[in-house]
Amino acid sequence: MADTSEPVPTPRYRQLVTAASKIAAEAGHKHVGAEHLFLAIIGDRVAVPTQVLARRVDLDQTEADLRTLMASDEFHTSSRFVAPKEQE
Repeated sequence: MADTSEPVPTPRYRQLVTAASKIAAEAGHKHVGAEHLFLAIIGDRVAVPTQVLARRVDLDQTEADLRTLMASDEFHTSSRFVAPKEQE
């Protein structure tokens, strides 16, 4: 009989989600978005996706650029960057 259950999150996944939440909190954001998750992923330098990305870009510069954007007025006011409002 085939297992039809959902995939189980790995410990690394849980660590990344926790790290993303901490990054959001440290930035004073009330949401956790893809930008926070991306920072958590590139912060985990032994993760396979991060190692692959490091072959293409400077991870330190990518992180710095993203943090600069996240701190900008444009990030907080532009509809391109503002997190969608929570559904009630």
